[in-house]
This record gives sequence, structure tokens and C-alpha cells, in this order.
Amino acid sequence: MSNDYSFLLKPLPGFERANLIGNMATIASYFNRGYLQAFAHAWTFPEYQAHVPLEYQALGQEARAYHTTYEQILGASQLQHRIHRNQSAAEALELIQQESLQRRPVLVKSDTFYCSWLKKDYQTLHNTHFYIVTHYDVLSNQLLCTDVAYLTQNYAQSFPDFEAGFTGDLITFAPSAEQIPDHPPADPYTLLVECARRNLGHDEGSISVFDSMDVLADRLVELDQLEQQHNAALLETGQNVQLEMLLLMQARIQFLLLLEHLADSAEEPLKLILNAFQQSVRSWSAIRESYLQLSLSADERLVRLQNIAEQIRVVAMLERNIAQTILHDQQIRRIHEQYEQRWAMIQQMS
Repeated sequence: MSNDYSFLLKPLPGFERANLIGNMATIASYFNRGYLQAFAHAWTFPEYQAHVPLEYQALGQEARAYHTTYEQILGASQLQHRIHRNQSAAEALELIQQESLQRRPVLVKSDTFYCSWLKKDYQTLHNTHFYIVTHYDVLSNQLLCTDVAYLTQNYAQSFPDFEAGFTGDLITFAPSAEQIPDHPPADPYTLLVECARRNLGHDEGSISVFDSMDVLADRLVELDQLEQQHNAALLETGQNVQLEMLLLMQARIQFLLLLEHLADSAEEPLKLILNAFQQSVRSWSAIRESYLQLSLSADERLVRLQNIAEQIRVVAMLERNIAQTILHDQQIRRIHEQYEQRWAMIQQMS
């Protein structure tokens, strides 16, 4: 296959199941790293209250708490986009060729039934899906596709599969002609201090997200029972609890990437803070996997849920300590600055 117009476009990790947003972020990252600013306040957590009667919709708080829209990502990366609707497959291929000549990716809306890299869904399940096309090779009659699902990169899709699965919509992208003023944090500590203060509940109107984590742990069994009752009544198998765990893990991954992009990771204590965030991501991943593997046996499920609840309390303690360390480091820095100023004044007087 000719690669004359293809280009390197790696799918970003940490966006499992967030297909549209993940592919948008992948495209934004190809043009520049500005998209990371959209995650500047992603270190947060849904609000759970200890004495409020639970309702099923309370499990869907992730959209309010830490969901990042593709508009935010594109805005932060200063990209303009155009949605092309009701296109034929031939019109779509012509547009893809035009964009690939300019080394620009195209986001395609399709059907999972015809996405051969999605092993579980291919020729099995009809579902709306998005993926990125970087090139259409006329000689081989194949397209090069990148997709956050399964971290697929430059996968060769046949034209018959593309034509059968294409739903008529695609999106093209270009850097914004009018540069939007960007105001990134002066240094990573500015961002960290803001998030730490808010997460600890020190800002007016804010709550301690770490207390909310503890409440989730305390009420996890109750939440799980509520979800099972709802699913049984509607014959559904959705798991909003594990989805919240997934989304907050993904948010922490992107927040960590932003910190690494802004900072010198060799600087202390920032290196320790970054390491702690990495541990938080690993912990939430393990918690989610444990929840997904819960047994249907009532007694065993209860024991496993209690164990998961204790894991959540430990992660809450870790993240609370991260926030307190950040504010403590800020206080030490201020003391040192005051000392330097006073010492310089004394030296001048003498």
C-alpha cells in the first residue's frame, strides 16, 4: 500500500469507551498539545452525600463532575471543524483524499458491524461508532484507520466495509485562522494549588471531594443494590457505578498528561506528586476491574463489595495526602520567599 499521504497518528490511551471524545482528542493532539488544557480541572469526583436518599439517576453524576466535551477539547487546541452530513461514500472518499493531501485526519461516523478491527462487534453488532481515516489508497482500495477502541493505528479497512458501514456523516479539521488567546497556568503549581484547594473544600462553595469518596465507599453496597434493582426491572445490564470509575480514571490520566507536559518531572516534590497520581490511576483501574468481576452470589458479592469499598477509602486517603502535600509545599515556598526577602533587606542595611 502506498503511504505517500499517510501520517503518524497514534490513538491516545485512557479513553476506553469514550469513543467520540477520545478520537477528537487524538486529532487535537496531532495538531498541537493545547487540547490538554481542556483537562485542567479534571482532578475531581462526583458529589455523594451521606444522608440524602439515593436515586438511580444519582449514579450518573459523572457528566457534571468530570466529563470533558469534544467542543472543550477542540476549543483548547484552537481547532476549527466542519461537519459534513448526508454524504455518499464516493463523496466521503473524495473529501478524505483532499484532506490527506494536506495531512489532515478525517473523523468518520460508521457502524461497528463493518469495523473489522473491533473483533467483538465485527459482523456481530450494529452500533454507532467513530474512527479516524488518514488516507485512502486507490490502488489497493483500502483506507488507513486510527481508533481509540483497541488503540488501533493505521488499520487497513477495505472499501466495501467502509461503504457498507458509512452512515453519511464525517468531520474535517483545520487550525483556527484566528488565534484564540491562550492563558495556560504560569507553572504546574498554579494549577495544582487551585485544584488542591478546591478538592479539599477550602474555596467558598466547594466541598471536599475526598469526603465524597469516603461516602461512596460507605454507601457502595447500597448503590450496587439500587443499580441491580433498576437493571432487573428494565431487563438492562448497564453498570453506571463502574462507568463512573472508568471516567474518573480517564480524567486523571489526562490531568496527569497535562502536568507532565507543563512541568519538569525531575523537580522535587513534583516528581513525587506525579508518581502519586500514577498510583491513583492504577488503583482506580484495579477497583473498576474488581467491580466488573463481581460474582452474582449474594454472599460473595457482599464480601467483594466491602473489599472494594476499603480500596476506595485507601485511594481517597492517597489523593487527600496529595492535595495536602501540594498546599504544604506552597506554604514552604512562601516561607522561603519571605526569608529571602528579609535576608536581602538585612544585607542591604549592613
